[in-house]
Amino acid sequence: MAELRWNPILEEWNIVADERQDRPVLPEDSCPLCPGVLEIPEKDFYIVSFENRFPSLRREPEEPTVADDQFYRVKPNKGVCEVLLYTASHEVKPADIDVNRFVDLVYVWSDRFEDLSEEEFVDYIYIFENRGKEIGVTLAHPHGQLYAFPFIPPKAQQTLNSARRHYERSGSCIFCRVVQKERDSGKRVIWKMIILLLLFPFSLVCLTRCTYTQNGTFRTSRSYKKAKPCRLRGA
Repeated sequence: MAELRWNPILEEWNIVADERQDRPVLPEDSCPLCPGVLEIPEKDFYIVSFENRFPSLRREPEEPTVADDQFYRVKPNKGVCEVLLYTASHEVKPADIDVNRFVDLVYVWSDRFEDLSEEEFVDYIYIFENRGKEIGVTLAHPHGQLYAFPFIPPKAQQTLNSARRHYERSGSCIFCRVVQKERDSGKRVIWKMIILLLLFPFSLVCLTRCTYTQNGTFRTSRSYKKAKPCRLRGA
C-alpha cells in the first residue's frame, strides 16, 4: 500500500507507504550504504545520489489500494525519493568532513534540484538530513535525502503566499530582505558562500515549524532568482 490520501480536516495531502516498514533498521552486520555492499558497487566514492530503494514516492506508482470519493480523496504517490551520500566513511561525523566536500555537496543539491524541477509532476523539492536513532534514522551511515513532491506542503505554501503579499505591498522580495538584514547584522550567520547563506532564524518558532529549516538553521540560495516556473506553482 503506497498512495496519497487527503486529510479533509487539515486540508492537506498525506503520504501513506507501509512498504517502508521493510527497509533495514540499523543493521549490525553490514551497512547497505557503505562501498561495495549494496547501493554502491565501487570500493570508494566522493558524492553520489540514487533513488531510494524503499521510497514514499515513486516515478511510476501503482494505483491506490483503496477507492476514493469526494470526501476521502486518494491518488497515486507519484514523485521521487533520492538518497544523497557524501562520504564513504561509515563512522565519520558530518562536522568532521572537509568543508570543500560540503561546498561540492551544495552544488550537487543545486544540480538535483534543477534536474527534478524539469519534471512536470514535481511541485516542490525538499532536501534534508536526519541524524540519530532518536529521531528515527534507520541507517547510521551519514547521508541526506531528497523528496520531490507532487504537491506543495502547507508550510511551504504559506511561505509562498507570504512572499507574494510582501511583494504586492512593497514591490520587493522578502527573501532578499531577510538575506540583506542578516548579512548586514552578521549575528546569526553560520556559514556563507557564493551560492548559499546558512543562518540561525530570527524567529525561534522556525526551529520546529518551518519546512525550510534543518537542525535549527535557515538555508537560502543566492541563485533562486533563476527559478523554474514549477518551483512557484501554487503561489
